[in-house]
Amino acid sequence: EYVVSDREPLAVRAEHAYRSGDVETALVLLERLGNTALGRGDSVVGITAFRRGLSLARSELASTGEVSLDTAIAGFSRGLAQGLLARGDRGGAAGVLQEAVESTEQGSIDRARMLLAQSEVALARDRIPDSQRTLDGALELASEHGRTPLVVACLVQRARIQRRTGKIPEAVRGLADAMVLLENNEYDANLRVSVAL
Repeated sequence: EYVVSDREPLAVRAEHAYRSGDVETALVLLERLGNTALGRGDSVVGITAFRRGLSLARSELASTGEVSLDTAIAGFSRGLAQGLLARGDRGGAAGVLQEAVESTEQGSIDRARMLLAQSEVALARDRIPDSQRTLDGALELASEHGRTPLVVACLVQRARIQRRTGKIPEAVRGLADAMVLLENNEYDANLRVSVAL
């Protein structure tokens, strides 16, 4: 039997875990591979990794009933939607998220993340009212759960919507509020810089 070492490329390790039936390792490596690929602009590899992870997580949920896989399914769905959006498949991204949002627990942080992703896709599709509506739900849940980075992501998304609709002063004020929130909570400089940009 061929053993893959930790020195092998991430794609090789993910493929080996996926094909060998090592579900837990495969899910972790496929998520990492998808995020890395999208981070470097490779939507093809990112989409493939997230699609495989989503399929594997759904299959494992069906066979074991393990509810903790709901979070993995939500994460893979968001990643797949991001990849599809990066490739220009806005309808596909919206469909993936619509299906996935139904599987997240009402009022959960996973639901908040899913609603934020739906807002981003709706904005990309020029559906401003839908984008605002789903964003409002995401921001409410993120605030209830006290998740500052997610609240900040929602404020940044609100600023994008405001900029798109010509409300530049409101967008600038919203980004300033996001920066203050980050500074007051001492989040790392990378997150502060990403909001500033």
